[in-house]
Amino acid sequence: MVGERGGSLMKIIGKLTLPVLILLHLLSISLIIYIWKPIADWYINFRPLFGVDFHLLVTITQLLKQNFVAPFALWNYSGFGGWPAFIYPPLHGYIAYFFSNFFDLVYSIQIWMMVSAALFIIGAYFLFFAISRNFLLSIFLSIAVGFSGGVYQTLTWAGSLPSYGTQAALPWSLMFLVLYLKSFKPYYLLSSVLIAGISILGHPLIFVVYILPAVSILIFANLSGGWRIFSKIKQWLFFLLVSLLIGLPLFYSTFEGSLQAAIQTDTERISLSTTTAADKEYQQIQQTFSRAQVQRVVTDNHLLPFIMAATLGLVFVLSLIISRNLKSMLTVLPYVLITAYFFLYVWLFGEGISIYHGGWYRLFWSVPIWIGMLAAVFWRASVDNLNTFFKTKTLRLATILVLNLVVIYVGAIHLVSYPINLTLSNLIYRGQVTSAHPDILNLRISEVDREKLKERLVPAWLDGESSNFRFYEGDQTVNIWWPSMFKMPLARGYIDPPINASQRGYIFWLDSALSESEGEPQLVKSFKYPLETTISNALFLVDWNAIRYFEGGHIGNVYTPVPKYLQELLVNKTETLDFNDEKYTNRPVTLNYYEFKPEVTSPVMAATNVPTMGVFASDQGYETVIRLIAEKDNLNSQVLIPIKLGRSLDKIDLTTLQNFDALYLYDYEVGDGEAVFRRLKQYVTDGKKVFIDTGVEVKQSSGELPDFFPIKKVQRRGMGKEWKLDASNHPFNQEIDFQKFSAPIFDESEWKLSYGEEKELRSGAQIILKNKNQVVMATYAVGSGKVIWSGLNFAYHVTRNHNQEEAKFAKNIFSGMLDLSKKPPIPFQVNFKNPNLRLIEGENAKGVLFKEQAYDGWRAWYETPSGKRGELKIFKAGPTFPGYMYVFLPSKDKMEVKFSFSGSLEHKVIITLSGLLILLLLELILLRGIISGKVKNYTWNKLQKRTQKWWEKEEED
Repeated sequence: MVGERGGSLMKIIGKLTLPVLILLHLLSISLIIYIWKPIADWYINFRPLFGVDFHLLVTITQLLKQNFVAPFALWNYSGFGGWPAFIYPPLHGYIAYFFSNFFDLVYSIQIWMMVSAALFIIGAYFLFFAISRNFLLSIFLSIAVGFSGGVYQTLTWAGSLPSYGTQAALPWSLMFLVLYLKSFKPYYLLSSVLIAGISILGHPLIFVVYILPAVSILIFANLSGGWRIFSKIKQWLFFLLVSLLIGLPLFYSTFEGSLQAAIQTDTERISLSTTTAADKEYQQIQQTFSRAQVQRVVTDNHLLPFIMAATLGLVFVLSLIISRNLKSMLTVLPYVLITAYFFLYVWLFGEGISIYHGGWYRLFWSVPIWIGMLAAVFWRASVDNLNTFFKTKTLRLATILVLNLVVIYVGAIHLVSYPINLTLSNLIYRGQVTSAHPDILNLRISEVDREKLKERLVPAWLDGESSNFRFYEGDQTVNIWWPSMFKMPLARGYIDPPINASQRGYIFWLDSALSESEGEPQLVKSFKYPLETTISNALFLVDWNAIRYFEGGHIGNVYTPVPKYLQELLVNKTETLDFNDEKYTNRPVTLNYYEFKPEVTSPVMAATNVPTMGVFASDQGYETVIRLIAEKDNLNSQVLIPIKLGRSLDKIDLTTLQNFDALYLYDYEVGDGEAVFRRLKQYVTDGKKVFIDTGVEVKQSSGELPDFFPIKKVQRRGMGKEWKLDASNHPFNQEIDFQKFSAPIFDESEWKLSYGEEKELRSGAQIILKNKNQVVMATYAVGSGKVIWSGLNFAYHVTRNHNQEEAKFAKNIFSGMLDLSKKPPIPFQVNFKNPNLRLIEGENAKGVLFKEQAYDGWRAWYETPSGKRGELKIFKAGPTFPGYMYVFLPSKDKMEVKFSFSGSLEHKVIITLSGLLILLLLELILLRGIISGKVKNYTWNKLQKRTQKWWEKEEED
């Protein structure tokens, strides 16, 4: 690290009074910003807008403008059925919201991006000054930072505004750490930690890839004061742990996904792709592209830092030879290692190994910082060496003067030879216009223009402000801007919801159902579904996701219109809007809208009398049952509402169970078996029906069965690869051709069944189906209800084979358990107060179905006109994860039901802790612990007094 030897320049700067030093810094910053300002002006005024994902932050900010709430209560209802929005870094949305109170929405975001850019450049200036203590060098280097095209690529190419806005944290955090390592004043370390922690809330990548490695090297490679290994470990652990505690709200929710995606090779990316063949030619293209990026470390940034570092590096070598002060190499070492680390990081990307890179456009913005730090430390070490060698003040001053002239010469000549116009040309050449389609959205951005555009962007028959139906759009270039213009939620969305790959099956299913491959339904072409099943699936998903409107197939787009096989069934009207009068692309610019028929879908929120079926299953098992329900004749939410109850049978009491019209037990867990089956028996006795399948592996798949079952004893094993089914005359079997069932085969092995001998049937039990003379399905009357037992693992067999006779058999079973006739709609009124509060009023309903995701933090309660009120338990329902919301109503009287989202307790705790820690650090930094010290002393004194009183009382006793 930089030593504290008193050179002439150091003494001069040290003697400057604080006001003079502040004045010099203000003048320096003013000069830097004045020279850099044309770039800010260009960015704010250039049309079309730059940055692929620019409109994403517009959407987040618009969400806050609809309802400003704390981060833990931020609910993004605009896509995928809604999810807690703080999981996507919302910090910059809050900052942009502040600016939007003074400027138009889009302008406010542009202004914040330029403010963050200015903070980045100013932070670089102070970092270089903290290392070098040289005003001139710091000014030249920071101007070069502002003139480096690589600094802006996250902004002007990717449009990843949270990532770009967080870049400013890097130089400031490092600057305070440098000051701490020179002075060991705690408030410098606290400042560095505070900024690093807040950077996690802005975008974790900046902390993980840039701040933490640089800080680690600065701490552990700082050998000028000795090894002090335990002290270094304490400093590093303090920095890491406090930063992570501040950033816990983001790390907590994204850690698993980030860890899985942290390291990938080109080969892995190709093998994971669903759209690209992993051939050698493609791999070669990928490798060539990745390797070509490495040279952009230099070509995409200003040359001045490189030339200055090389020049001052040469000066340092000469000073080292002259002074023979080898210890000064320890001063330079950390900065050399930081630069080497980063060049290795970029080189690995060039070799096809991506370690949390986040894309090539995020590789080069920090280069001027690393090289500038290297130049700054070469200056400082050279001055220290020469001051050690030259004994007289005159020689020292002369040396400083000569070196400053070298800095001025190198800086001036390279700023002149690489002026700001070249930077702007580089930004345009390397930039990418924002992806929003149609083009007019990137040309007309004032609030007045955007309000006018609302009328033009949709047909007259589509009310974009309606919030009780959804809009399906397969094209992300439309999804990205839609929520910033209209309240109507999307069925999909631009940002992926916070669920893992195993939980995204429903999303993929919906997209496939509404897509075509080479003119055929994608489910038919790619997944070999029968057309009848495909149609049922599509209609089922359209209804459950409340899709009333659709856009697709606009000219020049790869996304298809409504698939031909669905158009007659779904489409009520269509209209194409033309935007070719204002565009900057060569392709035709249109939007192609469809309205679906009212009867094929149902609202986001509705009062309902549709029968409910509680499903005890794992998440995977529940999805299997859902797909079974969707297999034939579109048993959608207007016919049947399947509700997810989890695997455990002993977590639901009898009173709750009695709300359900029927139960389906799939891959369940028993827990306290006797109590569970006693409860289920009582449920059935009251007139309900339960379907229980032990063909899937559960505790009751083999062995003695409780008296709840129609059969006493079963075993689970294969019964050969062919059926020999014998059907009784039970109503379930009517009009079913069992000879057409798909073979009992699983991946060329025998299908496992749970079966028993006929003599094991309980008295009164009725056989439904036998295979090879063994009972595989039976029913049993218990009171006025029935238990239907299956050993077939029937749901999985149907959804694996998509056999139409099996699907018909499944529908017969459901029809025997429930009334599947379509119910007349119930009159109700919905009030969308804001994303966090929805109201519905009606009467004569048994429940309310609210098709937004049931994340923790939602509450529901009812209130009658007479003032009676109470809380309602929210259940999860439907083909989605974690599940749409359903509540049972206490009566059919007229009442208002309110759904409110305030965030989960878990999220409230971690966000509050993060906020309190930020406030504590600010108090320690700015007030030097005056308040916290008094609180600590007061608490300690109180604790001592109470302890003393307790001790005295113990002695008296």
